[in-house]
Amino acid sequence: MSPRTVLIQAIASLQLLAACNQPKPQEPTIAMQSDFPAPPVAKILSESFNEFGVQRIDDYFWLKEKTNPEVIAYLQAENAYCDTVMKSTAALQEELFNEMKARIKETDETAPKLNNGYNYYSRTEEGKQYRIYCRKALADESSEEILFNVNTMAEGKPAFIFAGYDVSLNNNLAAYLSNETGSFADFTLRIRDLETGQDLPLNIDKVQSMAWANDNTTIFYTLGDETLRADKVFRMDINFPGEAELVFEEPDEQFILYVQKTKTNDFILINSGSTTTSEYLYLPANEPKGKFKVFLPRTKDVEYHVDHHKEKFFLLYKDREHLNRMVYETPLKGFSDKSTWKVIVPYNDSIKIENMEVFQDFLAISVRKNGLTEINVLGLRDNSHKNISFPEPVYTSYLDETPEYAASVLRYVYTSLNRPSSTYAYNMETGISTLLKQQEVPGGFNPDDYAVE
Repeated sequence: MSPRTVLIQAIASLQLLAACNQPKPQEPTIAMQSDFPAPPVAKILSESFNEFGVQRIDDYFWLKEKTNPEVIAYLQAENAYCDTVMKSTAALQEELFNEMKARIKETDETAPKLNNGYNYYSRTEEGKQYRIYCRKALADESSEEILFNVNTMAEGKPAFIFAGYDVSLNNNLAAYLSNETGSFADFTLRIRDLETGQDLPLNIDKVQSMAWANDNTTIFYTLGDETLRADKVFRMDINFPGEAELVFEEPDEQFILYVQKTKTNDFILINSGSTTTSEYLYLPANEPKGKFKVFLPRTKDVEYHVDHHKEKFFLLYKDREHLNRMVYETPLKGFSDKSTWKVIVPYNDSIKIENMEVFQDFLAISVRKNGLTEINVLGLRDNSHKNISFPEPVYTSYLDETPEYAASVLRYVYTSLNRPSSTYAYNMETGISTLLKQQEVPGGFNPDDYAVE
């Protein structure tokens, strides 16, 4: 036996002995129910309900009473019990939290959107919970104007939701929705003077949507009832908030109202919709004191979405024979006569049209085909047809908001199993997509390290 072999065997023996002397790994401790105090038990207070001819007993209906001291005490006991049971995992919870937090880029901002001479965007700052909404004038891109610092607005409040804003045509005022209740269907409408940064002395509760008229003083908004169903549309001059006028009320409990302004800034639209039927009313945005007119009277099981082009209207239309929808073009006048309609996107049994966006020279439509979304662009001047291509075979895509009616560039969002949410600008003339923003995943993530099949 060679000296080298002896040496190798000796080293192996020492390693084996060392391994034998190592303490065995400690077996994880599995806690049993008997290791903890008894969990709290909610008392039974039976309530009987008769719904649709069927009697239902709810033993714990009383727990819905949010301000009941007994309910609060019970929830506090549940929380204390949870803390006791989970105490042994505190270190693991902290480790998992830090790992997940490290994968989030805390200081970040969105890709800007051009609208009426300003680029609008929002940003986040490390250690802060809410977004900061900003804009920059095209004439001075170096100067940031903070419209809403939601971190400041939420200070000292137990809950705060900022639900969005809408800027007046003259760029001087912003109507915004927020609440301190945590509800996602019930907001307070306020108006902010963007020149001073101060709010006007008006608060309208239970608002769900709003739209500015072109006079920069009239605003339309929807109000929710006690069930949070938006059933009324009001018109208000912001200089006389106490004189708001009801302009439309929806008596049918199956329908919900939404008010908006067309991309052309020419019309205010009221959408009244149920699960299978819809109806639109319209009013010229330059005539805020006028009377809303019905675009097409509601017909059972007929849904339509109307959008305005300077030279025509476009209808995204669905009825019992066309469940996947089709797109029509109608004249600006006489559109109630269906013989004047022109088919732009014909019906297809295997392709569902999900959305459309109207531009001056283009019509963008989002469709679902073979389970995947596709985005098609139709040229309104040259009858061209383009289809946006995507790199992976399985993905999700959708049309992002592109506020400018005259835009030749469309925004869309794309994401897949290996690619984070990515915002693109698609040139509708050249057919070229440009990446504007991809959600960054810190920690060395590279989407090209993975394959999607």
